[in-house]
Parts: sequence; structure tokens; C-alpha cells
Amino acid sequence: MNAASLPVRIQDRNCDLLNGGSVAGLFRSLMPSICAGGAADDVRVERCWPVGAPVASGFALEWTFAARGRRHAVYGEWGAMRKHRRSRASDPTASTEPTLTADGLRGLEMRVPGADLVLRSPDRDAFLPQMSVCLDRHRMSDRLVAFGLRPRAGAGERHSLRCRLGGYRPGRRATVRFGNGEATGQNVHLCGKTFRDDRGRRLIQLHLRVSEELRRRCGGRVRVPAPVGFDDELNMALFVWMPGARAETVGHATDAVSRAAVEALVIVHELPHGDFDAFGPRDEYAVVDRWRRVIGRLIPPVAGEADDLAARLEAASARTSDKEPAAIHRDFYEKQLILSPRCVTVLDLDTMARGDVCVDIGNYLAHLLLRELASRGDACAFPALAEGFVSEYEGQRGRLNRHHLAFYMASSLFRLGAVHALRSRTSGYRPLLWRMARHLLDHETFESRRMPDLTPGCGLAGGVTK
Repeated sequence: MNAASLPVRIQDRNCDLLNGGSVAGLFRSLMPSICAGGAADDVRVERCWPVGAPVASGFALEWTFAARGRRHAVYGEWGAMRKHRRSRASDPTASTEPTLTADGLRGLEMRVPGADLVLRSPDRDAFLPQMSVCLDRHRMSDRLVAFGLRPRAGAGERHSLRCRLGGYRPGRRATVRFGNGEATGQNVHLCGKTFRDDRGRRLIQLHLRVSEELRRRCGGRVRVPAPVGFDDELNMALFVWMPGARAETVGHATDAVSRAAVEALVIVHELPHGDFDAFGPRDEYAVVDRWRRVIGRLIPPVAGEADDLAARLEAASARTSDKEPAAIHRDFYEKQLILSPRCVTVLDLDTMARGDVCVDIGNYLAHLLLRELASRGDACAFPALAEGFVSEYEGQRGRLNRHHLAFYMASSLFRLGAVHALRSRTSGYRPLLWRMARHLLDHETFESRRMPDLTPGCGLAGGVTK
């Protein structure tokens, strides 16, 4: 297995930022009090993002380590240091000593001596300075009162609010869930989305408009989180956290999840879309090309394979038209669904656009294949699951362009393979995901009966690391 590598020279020794063991040594030397008692013995590389466009001039990384019964995240910025800022200037009362709290690691901001590397905790994000407030339960308890919500503490507590970081892209956006936990009093279950720009305000308006359309079209069977308000100072859009079960916890391959996903997509694809930004095959390929460059930089042994697959995707994008657009989600897969007995809730409308419905279906199927690998260790059941999903969708909206579906699914598989190739636990998924992408491009169509052998003995599933 070809391992990703990002070697840097730190003082008098080498450190590979994409190797958990190497990073563990770095953490122990820089944060001895935090890493006491073997806390940094199990460091995992969770994510790696390119920074800079169109060519990555640096990388943002997320590592986790185990301490006090849970995993804590550390974020790093390597390269592109001309953009480095100190976040404490915006919060002069902040502590300079990192600490482990009930909500995670806080107070870390450290420029590593002799290296183009900065380590941070989310509350020290230089480009999202509001994070120091968003992740502070005391200050957020007070701020939520402005929206008519009064989180009250139980006996002997000043504040019961919990601030849990969800989706986070350093320097760009973050999702924070607010909840009361076990305390008595009014329950507060909100989701806040904060951005570097004014996207949150636009997101509130989008949710209001989509909510009204969904009520009119399907009576609320499909819905989106209800907006609560917008905090100008924090640049944060607040939504009600919808009750129900996340689809991935129900079981991604169950009939209930499949039916809910199809129902949600059919309704979303029928929404008015005239003022959405256009997203076409060339836009899709631009994302592929960005990840191709990343793989070439970080995993040189597979750079040739990435270049070849990306070239084939570029050729396929030229053969894919962008006619007959619809409203599309652009990041649709099972984790974007919350299921309840009476409805299905669709999350994360941040990237909605106008484009080919196969963008969403191809992305969903690519993630379905990944989930089969993660949950079963092979993908033997995938062809039947995929064909069932596509047939159910076509039964409600008519036949899909299977050539377009092959391109968008292959593109999603390429991106997923590249993303997971840089992660400690799931790097073994890349060969299978890319082989499926090549198969789709070979046949230029999506047909479940012509899919490659995905049994454990075919050489694809071997080496997969959960």
C-alpha cells in the first residue's frame, strides 16, 4: 500500500505530518502537559485539505488523539504561512495555555519552531475569530437569550449548555451544535453555522424559501431545519436541530433509508432553481483536478494513476452536457438525512446549485459503495443496492441519462479515493474506489449487471483498513 507522506524538518529532526506515530512524537514534545500519561500514543490523521487555488500552496490537517475517554482534535496549517495571523489579538482575555475541557481541546495556538507549521484548536481559528465565543458554553448561554431561548442550569450548575463542534473547515466555516444535556429546564437543541463571509445570512433566506416550497409541494414529508435567527456579531445562522435518527445510524442499506433518500431527492430536484448558481461538468472536473494535484504532491507512487484517471474524467466531462438543469444539493449522501416516523429532514443546503440531477445520484452511490466497504469489509451487495436505488428514482422522475450518471459517479469515486488515501484508518479504500471509477469510464454508462467483481477474493477488498 502506497502511504501518503508530508515530511517537514522541525528543529533537528524530521516529522511526517501524515504519519500518526511521527505526529505523536511532535505533540509530546510541544504539549507535554496535555500528552501526559500516554494521551498522544494513538494519533490518527483524520483529514487533509489543500490550501490555495488553483495549485495547493499549503495544507490544512486534522489529527485526533485519545485522552480522558474521548478523542480530541488538533488542527494544523502547513505552508501558505503568509496568511498566518494570531487569533489572540481579537480576544485579549484568552488563555495562552492549551487545556482539555469537557467540550474538547481549547486554547492551543502554537507556531512550531523552525517549521512553516501552526497548530491550533478550533477556538483559536485566526480567520474565524468568532469561534472563541461559539465554543464557550458560558458566553453562548447568554447570547441565546437574545433569540428567546433560556438554557437553564440544574442544581449547583451555572450553565448546562454544551457546545459540540460538528463539521469544521479551518478558516472557512464551522457547524456547532448546542444542547442542554441532562440539565432540567427548557431544552435547547440548536445548530449554528458560522462562516468567514456573509454566507450564513444568505443561508437563512434559502432555508426560509425552501421550507415554504416543501410545505406547499409535499405537506412537510420532506423538510429542512427551521431557521431561528442570525447573530450578526458571530456571523452565525441558527437553526432548530431536527429530532430523529441520522440515516447512517439506522443502517445505510435498509429499505427505509433508501426510500427516504429517493423521496428527498425527488422533491429537492423539483424545487425552483432559476436563481441558483450553475454547476456543470467542467466545474465537477475542476474539483477532480485539484485533488489530482494533491495526490501528486503527497503520494508520488500513485501520481501516475491519478493523472491517468483524471485525464479520462476530463475527457468524459467534455462529452457530458449541462442541459436540462434542476435544483441539486451537491453533497447528498446518507449523512445528510435525519429520519423520523413522519418525515425526512435534509441537512446542509450550503452548496445547492442548478445542474444535472446525476450529480446528486452519483455522489450518493459513491458513498453507498464506501459505506458497504466500511460496514461489511466488501461490496458484494452494492450492485443490487445501487440498481434498486436508481430504479426507484427513475420510477418517480423518469429514466436518467446513464452516461451522465457514470461520469458523475466516477468523479465522486475519484474524490472519495483521494480524500481517504490521506487518512490513517481508511487509506485502503482508494484502490477499490478508483477501480470502480475506471470501470464506469470504460463502459461510459451505469449498468449494475456489468459491474466488476467486488467479492473479497477479487483482490479489490484486500488491505482495506477500517
